[in-house]
Amino acid sequence: MSYWTRRQEQLKQTAEKDEAKLKKRLSSFFDAEFKRLEKEIAAYYQTYGVDNVIEYRRLLESLSDEDRQLLIERMDEFVRKYPQYADLMPVRETIYRLNRLEGLQHSVFMEEANIAGYTSEQMTTYLTGLSQKGVNMAMETLGFGKSFYAINAAVVKQFVDVPWCNGENFSTRIWNDTRKLAQYLNQDIAQGFARGDSYDKLVRQLRKRFSNVNRRDAYRLIFTEGTYVMAESSMQPFTEDFERYRLSPVMDGRTCPICRSLARQVFEIKDRQPGVNFPPIHPWCRCSWEIVVDDWDRWIDDYVAKHSGERKRAETVAKRVDSEYNQDIGREFYLSTFKTNKAYIGKNGKFDIEVARADYEKFIGETPENIQSALRYAFDTTPFVETSEKNVVFAYSPRKESILYNPKGDNFNDYRFGIAATHEFGHRIDDMFKFTNSNETLTSAINAAAQIMEKKRSQFIDYSWENDEDGFISDIFSAIDKSDIFMAGHSSVYWQRPGNREAEIYANLFSLEAIGDKKKIQYLRENFPEIMKEYDKIEFEV
Repeated sequence: MSYWTRRQEQLKQTAEKDEAKLKKRLSSFFDAEFKRLEKEIAAYYQTYGVDNVIEYRRLLESLSDEDRQLLIERMDEFVRKYPQYADLMPVRETIYRLNRLEGLQHSVFMEEANIAGYTSEQMTTYLTGLSQKGVNMAMETLGFGKSFYAINAAVVKQFVDVPWCNGENFSTRIWNDTRKLAQYLNQDIAQGFARGDSYDKLVRQLRKRFSNVNRRDAYRLIFTEGTYVMAESSMQPFTEDFERYRLSPVMDGRTCPICRSLARQVFEIKDRQPGVNFPPIHPWCRCSWEIVVDDWDRWIDDYVAKHSGERKRAETVAKRVDSEYNQDIGREFYLSTFKTNKAYIGKNGKFDIEVARADYEKFIGETPENIQSALRYAFDTTPFVETSEKNVVFAYSPRKESILYNPKGDNFNDYRFGIAATHEFGHRIDDMFKFTNSNETLTSAINAAAQIMEKKRSQFIDYSWENDEDGFISDIFSAIDKSDIFMAGHSSVYWQRPGNREAEIYANLFSLEAIGDKKKIQYLRENFPEIMKEYDKIEFEV
């Protein structure tokens, strides 16, 4: 996980806290407004009702001068408080023609208008603060220090109340929702009076619609606008020196198929469009984004040339935006974390599995988002069980749903616990969710890769010996070739068993992604595109 990814997560957490406070304020305001409406309806029943029922014909009589004046005063008060919405008030002349039912219905509209004005005002304050945090977080990441922009800066305000969704800003959508709800409430009131509903029955029905719809619409709007403001405000500072990005969904059981399918596509920053290829893709969208750079060395050179020799800043930005911009950065981290098993031999001469697991847990937080949740699940649900089985050093047992380890196995002390554990966790995830041993498309892709392997076997052998310190890619080559001629891998007999090739290739690809070895993954994409295509499908669609 890069510095930039962590900062985005921190921004989301801050937004969630501020959003919770906003929702609490709005909820209290909604309740207060409905109490006002309740009192007004109660007054109608008391004034015009008999035995807790109002004769409908009495509601068709003209509104009293006193009630008419109160309604006008409420309209004037609203305009004083929210002058920007004055044009949304009813024309004053129409007030003099209202009957009692229409007067009450206008009161309902005024309650909703007050809610709309207050919601819009509160959202503006919340989103302006969120915009400032987003743009300043990006500026800090790019090396310009904290609090670069003040809260009243034009660059901060440009992301708030923007008509990004179907040509409408959030103020317009609030008022559209307000009118729609007012119409429903007024219909409920008219029909309730016509049926002869009691006060309690009518208020109960109105409260349900009033409370649920107001909160649902407001909360959806807060969340979705917050996603837009976070994404757009944090992207703006990157537009000068970067060209491409990809969507970064929260990969879990709630991820929608649309966001999941967009996750692997790369887009031009200048072509970003909220709702199409940039967050939010849909209401309640939780996506963020990440910068894509194919050649960081070239980017650094271009940055230095463009910004008068600021190489140190360029290198800092590269590390912050993508912690693996240099092929050695990710490797240095996991090699420093993944100790050999010998390091976990205690004073009693025994292998301390709990200390090894504790070290490994630190690594989980550094893995890519699309890997992390699955790896965390595997870590939390898979026990390590010591065994004395021959020919076992580390092995996942589907029957026992455990990872077996044998401290007396061949060269056990020389294994890196983290490397072995990541590979076996890959098997665990496959066994629980992916089922690659019965994936016919993957099998076909592996068989096609075997033909490529046959033509370039010596090239792949050289690559594995020169580049494969952890054994993952050699094991993949071994599975494709169904041989044991590579630096690391299983025996040729092992590969004859149905499902083993598919399972091992998946576990090794999962491991390469977990340690962030982009160089090897790219090498596999270039040489075995069909396998990688199916792997991507397994990861993002299964």
